[in-house]
Amino acid sequence: LLIGISCKEEAPKEMGTTIGSLYISDSIPSAGKSLDIKYTPKGNTEDLKAHYYYVANGKFYPVDINLTKETESYNATINIPDSASAIAFNFKNGDVNDSNDKKGYVFALTDANKEKLAGSVAAAEMYKLQYGANYGIETDKVISIAKIKKDLMKNVDAQKYWDRTFPRSLKQVDKESSKEYINSRIASYTTKKSLTEDEYRTLGNLYQFNGQGNVLDSLQNVIAEKYPKGQFAQQAVWSKFYEEKDASKQKEILKQFETNFGKDSRIRNMMLTRL
Repeated sequence: LLIGISCKEEAPKEMGTTIGSLYISDSIPSAGKSLDIKYTPKGNTEDLKAHYYYVANGKFYPVDINLTKETESYNATINIPDSASAIAFNFKNGDVNDSNDKKGYVFALTDANKEKLAGSVAAAEMYKLQYGANYGIETDKVISIAKIKKDLMKNVDAQKYWDRTFPRSLKQVDKESSKEYINSRIASYTTKKSLTEDEYRTLGNLYQFNGQGNVLDSLQNVIAEKYPKGQFAQQAVWSKFYEEKDASKQKEILKQFETNFGKDSRIRNMMLTRL
């Protein structure tokens, strides 16, 4: 008698965990999933506010958390975006941030199989470096940079998301290895058949990090020629407007800006606020 036994693998079960004053329903949070949180503050709460940041493709997005009070805790359910690679919770009682003993509540996210997402460690560490101090989080910069570099070297496709920030940080702690890293990033752009304006601007940043000001100057001319109505061209007009002290001449610059670039522009709005 043969008895059939199913060998189908079951998905990992979610198990909650408590870190500091925060409970999360899944100890290994995943992108694209919902997450129940329970925050139990120490002492009295005067004006408790909460929000989280999620990191996606090298950018940081803040989202308010609507907390519901239940006895001694405050509860909420959040939906982590599919695009997120890291998430960080922030709680503020009155004027005091809960830093979780200066470690923060920062998580590198995983996929549905609980495997860390490519670049998720880098995203979590970049959050600590760029935003941590605002919330009382302390991190060893050398250690964080090493973690970021290790993750990005393992996940090359994630490197492009940090090309405008990470090379500078790497250079500050390891000047020698930063040269090799920056040169490899420059090569990833210069070997492409064509570049978008944003990629040209990123390449310019990399040349600047590398101390190649002469190349940067010629690259800026290329950007202006290829994208005469792009962001670079608009910012050049903004610089001219900002440096001009005569209000009547500023109005002339604004009028010319509207003629060349239209009225639907953040830079145009900035000009209007200064008139």
